[in-house]
Amino acid sequence: IVMTNNTIINIQDWPVCSMNTFPSSMGETQQWLAELELLLAKKESFSLIYPPMKPKGKPTAEDMECMKTVRRWLKDAREGMVKYCQAMVITLQSDGSDKLEMEKMAPVISSLYGPEVYLEENALLAQKRAVSVLN
Repeated sequence: IVMTNNTIINIQDWPVCSMNTFPSSMGETQQWLAELELLLAKKESFSLIYPPMKPKGKPTAEDMECMKTVRRWLKDAREGMVKYCQAMVITLQSDGSDKLEMEKMAPVISSLYGPEVYLEENALLAQKRAVSVLN
């Protein structure tokens, strides 16, 4: 696997994977899905940590297109996500400002992608959670 600096998923601590950034453009979304494909192709269990997400406000036209792309990808890939991705661990904003919103979002994300979604208050707890779900 060629690691470019714009890699979205850091797999150094495999099987605990962490996203360096949250995809915010179509290019990044396609890159992210391509990287997820590679992880699923290993056919091994892994967990995925999300960094805190900046509140975005209203989705742009590009955001909508990105979501469509993800949904299309999931038509085939969701089964693999359910099987191999043991958890998606979302790190909350350090001030907890997005906790309520993310608590509402978690079940939506989980039903969309398949894996269990956990919310953790900081990177350390997120890391711990991502490790514990694999055991």
